[in-house]
Amino acid sequence: MSQRAERDKVRVNIAVKIISFGDSAAIVLPDELLAHFGAGVGDTLHVTAVPGGLRLTTSDPAFAENLAVADRIIAEDRGVLGKLAE
Repeated sequence: MSQRAERDKVRVNIAVKIISFGDSAAIVLPDELLAHFGAGVGDTLHVTAVPGGLRLTTSDPAFAENLAVADRIIAEDRGVLGKLAE
């Protein structure tokens, strides 16, 4: 099993507080949580609204969805794509 799959199986429950940051709001992510994601200062995290809360990921969900669609099209139309490549 990949390291990411192992990480996704582990449930982490850490409370974070929303703080004021200039004219915005921010949350401080503890080192333990960043280590769980394999993320650090300067990395980009993606927040997705899901039923019951928010999902925080290190990968862009839209990119992953587009990649899955491309994989399906390639699998379905392999012959046509092969002809176009000639």
